[in-house]
Amino acid sequence: MATGTSGSAPDTALGWLELSWHCEDFCDRPGAVAAARSGLELARHQRDAAAVLRLTSQLARLLDRNKETMESLEVLRVGEAWARRCSDKMAVADFLSIYSVQIAVMGDFGRSVPLANQAVATAARVGGEGLFVALMRLGELRLSIGRVTDAIQPFRDCLEVLETVPPGPNSTFRSCYARAILAAALTEDVAQRVGERVVGPIPALQEADRLLTKAREPVESLVPVHAPMVFVNLGRCRAMMGITDAECRERLFGLTSEQLLSCPDRLLNTAIAWARFEATVNGDVAFARGLLEKIRSIMPMWRTLLWAASFHEASAIVHRVDGRPDAAWADLLEAFAAERADRAHQIDLVIEMAERMDAAEAGRRRERLASLRVARREAKLRTRNEKLNAERQRLTQDALTDPLTRIGNRRLLEQTVETLERRRRRGMVTVAIVDIDHFKTINDRFSHQIGDRVIAAVARQLVASSRPSDLCVRWGGEEFLILFKGIVSARRLDSLLDDIQDHAWAEIAEGLSVTASLGAAAWAQGDPFQAALTLADKRLYMAKFLGRNRVVMA
Repeated sequence: MATGTSGSAPDTALGWLELSWHCEDFCDRPGAVAAARSGLELARHQRDAAAVLRLTSQLARLLDRNKETMESLEVLRVGEAWARRCSDKMAVADFLSIYSVQIAVMGDFGRSVPLANQAVATAARVGGEGLFVALMRLGELRLSIGRVTDAIQPFRDCLEVLETVPPGPNSTFRSCYARAILAAALTEDVAQRVGERVVGPIPALQEADRLLTKAREPVESLVPVHAPMVFVNLGRCRAMMGITDAECRERLFGLTSEQLLSCPDRLLNTAIAWARFEATVNGDVAFARGLLEKIRSIMPMWRTLLWAASFHEASAIVHRVDGRPDAAWADLLEAFAAERADRAHQIDLVIEMAERMDAAEAGRRRERLASLRVARREAKLRTRNEKLNAERQRLTQDALTDPLTRIGNRRLLEQTVETLERRRRRGMVTVAIVDIDHFKTINDRFSHQIGDRVIAAVARQLVASSRPSDLCVRWGGEEFLILFKGIVSARRLDSLLDDIQDHAWAEIAEGLSVTASLGAAAWAQGDPFQAALTLADKRLYMAKFLGRNRVVMA
């Protein structure tokens, strides 16, 4: 029936449970699910409440790992009646903790957290491994809903509980797993508190490093399927301390697609956070890009949309750091779509669950379903409208931007002038026209490609020398126009031309030197702009006539 099994079928419900565990250990998930179903049917027939709850918990957990959320919830809902009459506290605690996790998947945190706390309280009456499991799931639940600081204490309690439990076949692994997930919580807590920056060997990260280092070898030798949890969290932890762990990176890149898909979504999100940190803080774009491309390879099979949104957001950040704005924009749109799709998916899950409820609440349920469907349609419309608005904004921005220099163009200047001319407040503006000297000679001597680079470099220099309140646009060809707020001095305009002349032009082409001329005029807002523009243009001509590389203001 399952990989690694032999002999006849079990004759007891708990025998089927052990077979399900065995199949799971051999990565035979279909066999594990089939064994749990057979055992659950037998336990119900025998009316063994404790066995029903244990097999219900196992089956629900397996179905959840298969992304069969609704069936998992349905199995647990049926198990509620058995929990009320079960005297086995450990079976009840395990059932409640599994149920709390599944309710959290539906987004009902108001109900899931109290259930998890109830599971811990029930397990605490008898202690032992059951209390360890309940505390572990409580910590994982808090971790999954973003309550990272609150998750640390349950994981610490897990380690204390294990010290009171007699050694068993799984004791070493459980101890290592608890250390690893406690370390993950400590690292994430630091990341949330201090943001993306290297913080050095602070106590929390040092503790996380010790825990992961101690768990590393036992986990890899006993349960290698959990090894990625150790080296992904260890690599991120050490990166935050300013340490590059080459071995962790090598192990991560050595994972197959099947191994990546078997990783929990939370671990993939940790890997994504690691990539984002390396790109934005350590400047290691190559590693970040490689890691995200590896994760991207399993995206078609990745059914957790919210983590997909996290992936695209991180990818957009890496592209931005790498100087690829178009790719960053595409990933931001993907992140937005994934987040909206996740919300629609959650609504669909709620609708499907509501449709399975008892007929006695049909009237109220129909009203709720109608509102949910309206909400889903509205969410889709909002998503579509927001995408259209984003695209419209991008097109508008492109229409007002010069493609070569990426600064404003003549159209942006015209819009700005129209706005200023309509204002009643008559503030003063300095209109300056800058023209690159002997630009045709530059094109003829060095090539038009070098000429384009000169124009772009001058544009960057002008923007860098301007204030945020000033407007710098490409007026046409090798001419630029700047609107300075207020009346600026000739000294400041001279320094602007000096900055252009002193630029490292030899880096663009050997023997290249560039100067510019500037004509300026004062303009009172509310007066016709054309008069000031004409005067500035005449003064530019005068600057050219007087020998170029100079400012003429009067």
